[in-house]
Amino acid sequence: MGGLIKLLPFTYIMVLIGSLALMGFPFLTGFYSKDFILEFTFARFSIQSIFLYFLGVFAAFFSAYYSTRLIYWVFLSKPNFPRAYLSNLHEPGIFMVFPLFLLSLCSICVGYISSESMNGIGNNFYGNSIYQNLINYNHYEAEFSLFFVKYIPLFLTILGVIMFFLLNFNDTLYQNLIFKTIYIYI
Repeated sequence: MGGLIKLLPFTYIMVLIGSLALMGFPFLTGFYSKDFILEFTFARFSIQSIFLYFLGVFAAFFSAYYSTRLIYWVFLSKPNFPRAYLSNLHEPGIFMVFPLFLLSLCSICVGYISSESMNGIGNNFYGNSIYQNLINYNHYEAEFSLFFVKYIPLFLTILGVIMFFLLNFNDTLYQNLIFKTIYIYI
């Protein structure tokens, strides 16, 4: 595709908001849910939970990488389609625009509004609706986890965005990385 930002501006804004939420960009819904899950995973203090924490952190890195790649190659790069397709390009109808707008609005607002009401110490959001054994009750450990546990996902998300631009626009770095990878496996 490429170059669709001028032809589909509303779709671009909705995909941008959704991609930023998927990446876990601060103050969007994905940021709060991703951090909540990763902190609770780390707070179990077992080998499996620490492994799963770092697996989730690397998944956040790759999510940031491919979300940035999607935005760039579909909307920001040079057009890569025949001119005949221009007559068929249009914004979606109201039955698609309204749900997209509603989902993007929720991606912006719901995480920030509900993060403290559902997560953290002293809340009673779940009440007695979900039985939690005291062995699995690790709100305190997750809330007061170490500095690096809370900020590694954000750091690797930013690194994923930077790595996309480094690997795709610095030809010598990209070629050296490919040749070194091939050399290692041969």
